[in-house]
Amino acid sequence: MRTRIKRETCFDDKITPRRFRTTVATDISNKTHDLKLVQYMLGHSTPQMTLKHYDKGRSTAVDASTAVSEVYGFDAL
Repeated sequence: MRTRIKRETCFDDKITPRRFRTTVATDISNKTHDLKLVQYMLGHSTPQMTLKHYDKGRSTAVDASTAVSEVYGFDAL
């Protein structure tokens, strides 16, 4: 997926797994404002750990695959 996104966006910088993880988590957080979803996705043990690095929004829980689809324009799996 990283290679396809890099190719389609003509992004020239190196996309490391950590950078990709941070970008996806931030995009999902910005789209859903669901702290618990992002915390779960990242495997963080506490919300404070997630808040330290990501958006502080909250809303109702949404399915992670739906959020990824909305953010990146994929069909839901």
